[in-house]
Amino acid sequence: MAEQDGSDDRGTSVLSRLEAVGLRMGVPVYAGRPSLHAIVTSAGYEERTSAYDWHGLKRGSAEFCLFQYTIAGRGQLAFAGTRHTVLPGQAMLLWFPHDNRYWLASGDRWRHFYLCLAGREVMRAWRAVIARRGPLVHLADDAPVLAAAADAAIAGMTGAIRDPWTSSSLAYRLAMALCAELLGDPAPERRHPAIEMAKRHGRARFADGLGVSDLARAAGMSRHYFARTFAKTEGSTPSQWLADLRAREATRLLRGTDLTVAAVGARCGYQDAAYFCRAFRRIVGVSGGVPHLGHVLNQGWPKRIPKADLGAILDAMTEVGSNPLRAVDTVLKDGVLSVIVRKEFDSGNVHQDWAQQVQLMHPGPFAKVMVDCSACGLLSSTFFAGIMQLNQYYTESGCPKLVLDRPDPRIVKNLQILRLHTFFDIIAR
Repeated sequence: MAEQDGSDDRGTSVLSRLEAVGLRMGVPVYAGRPSLHAIVTSAGYEERTSAYDWHGLKRGSAEFCLFQYTIAGRGQLAFAGTRHTVLPGQAMLLWFPHDNRYWLASGDRWRHFYLCLAGREVMRAWRAVIARRGPLVHLADDAPVLAAAADAAIAGMTGAIRDPWTSSSLAYRLAMALCAELLGDPAPERRHPAIEMAKRHGRARFADGLGVSDLARAAGMSRHYFARTFAKTEGSTPSQWLADLRAREATRLLRGTDLTVAAVGARCGYQDAAYFCRAFRRIVGVSGGVPHLGHVLNQGWPKRIPKADLGAILDAMTEVGSNPLRAVDTVLKDGVLSVIVRKEFDSGNVHQDWAQQVQLMHPGPFAKVMVDCSACGLLSSTFFAGIMQLNQYYTESGCPKLVLDRPDPRIVKNLQILRLHTFFDIIAR
């Protein structure tokens, strides 16, 4: 990996405020996860001298963000194939799950304060900033971002956050300060005209079940180039943007019409209305055939139905189709990218854009890309389309052809029938 380095340790203006609080490790801010779209979940101020090593793919499946500002000493960060030395005055911005790693080298020390945050608006801000500026940003001592982060961390560590609303306001303040300082003014003349055209097409036709390929055609781009350009300019993938668009319309219909949940799913362009209903049932406790949500909210929840607010339902709807990696794991080690297809791939109704997500998380090039199929049986057309997409993308970037590791013999037979087996190196099960 390439290595980047910088200057020596130095103090910062936040040091005196943090010293007044004292070193505190991993203070949970709010034990629950209410359905707010920005919230602080934990905070800490610590000095590490040994045994400090975190990997972004080994911290569970829940999505969250990290803001970690170095006061003194230094740490190490591996991100997108590049190794960085994290120095005083730098904020490290990461989101999870993601293939990153940060650690303390032997003989070093690392004093920093940090915040963990969750919520889709925070995730959107983090991804946009990282796409534009990278995972390390230098912050001046008087930067509003630093002040917002220090306020949130100190409030969290001292018990000043006593309710989710205070937690959310602090998280929003930090996220918006981060965007204002590092992204600037997104004036219309600075937006990408083709992406804006695709978004207008998406807003007008999302109910027709259109996908990323349709948006790419509206933008006049190839699917691959469109997805990368969209992620860079918007801070989210096209599939995430579409899922959010559908979720907002679904919430509007659930609140203000007489449609059942199943009918709302179909009206909003969800290709699998049954899965939409299952997501609703997990949150509310009833199936998609219940009366419209407005009636339930107005008349009160039946005793057999767990209470849930509209924000929680919106989050559930957004999750439908927005997490294509939930049955796929990725591991990057020694220049080899391993894509591990879990047994839940088909039963989890994996979104068709899972391969695009892999590409965005791991742009390459790599010495080898392996798709581990050892845990799976016969897979659907979603899998075949995805591996063809991955093979084309990575071979065009200079990688050898994809290695399929121990696929089910039926997968191999289908590839042979389709005359696609020559595109891959296949390790027999």
